[in-house]
Amino acid sequence: MIPAIGLMIGGYILLRCCELMGRAETQFSSKSAASTVRLLAVLCFLVVGFLTVDLLIGTQGLRLSFQTGTSRNGSSVAEPAAPTSPEELDRERKELQEMTRRREEAFKQAK
Repeated sequence: MIPAIGLMIGGYILLRCCELMGRAETQFSSKSAASTVRLLAVLCFLVVGFLTVDLLIGTQGLRLSFQTGTSRNGSSVAEPAAPTSPEELDRERKELQEMTRRREEAFKQAK
């Protein structure tokens, strides 16, 4: 739902930028004002276009963004390795069962 709203807002902004770029010069107070508004409309169009495409592609499971592979504090971001051996699978399954049990107990105590 949220990506759909973002796409609608992005589309609206893009259409408003197109409207500003196509506006007649007589509707502005001067030629420099028209040039400035058109330049800002083009910049806004490019930024919103990129973000809208990023949002559209991001909802399909792909990522198109400025991610560098490091976190905000500069440390390297490592993907957790998938368990490969049966022992690792059993250990992770037990951890999940334990976490589920703790969560259920917390819910029972909260009632």
